[in-house]
Amino acid sequence: MNTETTAQISDMEVAQIDRSQAVALTVSFSRIGDKREGNMDEVSTSADKDMTKIVKKLFASASSDSAKCAEFDAIRKFDSVTYIEVQRQTVPLLGRRNVRLLKADAVQSIDQYLTTRSRERQGLVTAFVKVYPAIILAAQAKLGQQYSASDYKDVEQVEGKFCMTWDYLALGVPDNLPDAVRAVVAEKAEKQWMEAASDIRDGLRQGMADLVDHLVSRLNAKDTDKKARFHDSNIGNVLEFIDALEKRDMTNDVALKAVADKARALIIDASPKDIRDRADSRKDMIGKMAEVKAATDSLLAPVKGRKFRLAD
Repeated sequence: MNTETTAQISDMEVAQIDRSQAVALTVSFSRIGDKREGNMDEVSTSADKDMTKIVKKLFASASSDSAKCAEFDAIRKFDSVTYIEVQRQTVPLLGRRNVRLLKADAVQSIDQYLTTRSRERQGLVTAFVKVYPAIILAAQAKLGQQYSASDYKDVEQVEGKFCMTWDYLALGVPDNLPDAVRAVVAEKAEKQWMEAASDIRDGLRQGMADLVDHLVSRLNAKDTDKKARFHDSNIGNVLEFIDALEKRDMTNDVALKAVADKARALIIDASPKDIRDRADSRKDMIGKMAEVKAATDSLLAPVKGRKFRLAD
């Protein structure tokens, strides 16, 4: 009887990406600049002014005394939330900055998401442009001698400075390259795909293990430790990760899928309230998660000590 562990069997196989199902995605956001270098001649300091500089914010609230422009801040936060969701549904392609990978059958879903977010973002941009003249007046009052009219675009130009775009890229080697160049590029691309496959597989395993470890630590925390209190999100985050796994697992990691399916089955019907309020429910969940933790730890055995980033 074969007694090798799942982790050992998995590690014997080279991680590979199913390139027929791999789609590359890039998402970018642009905004009008909200900072400029200030005039050090108007600042009193004991420091050598050639060694220092000041940065001034260009936008202030048009509706309150706050130096923070709520309309501009809303766009920035919106972009951050949007990209975090893109990261949650994709994985990075090693060596390609801001290029994310997902499976072909997940493209329609993420494209609909980005289309909806783009439409919603435009509403926020319109709100900013509407109060832009008032924002400039508020900034002028707050900046005093640091104010410069040249720092501000005309209102007609402002809206065009905000843009959200996304594209799907072909990642193959061009056929029309000279043979000698094509051979070098092909070899480099092959190495890149192999390294990316390994990082994707091991990064997803690490991500699953980290969430399970966090859940276990919260389950075992003392009730008096308010900072480590068990929250609904401790289970929700694990389920969210598992739900997105099908879109992100470019390597068809059978071992990880087995662990994820086991974890889902054990926690899908768990009541966070019962876990917080009932000692028997918490004890039962601790026992269940001990099994999952042992399984995730075994997946990490071959790559212990490496660091992975599924976000860029």
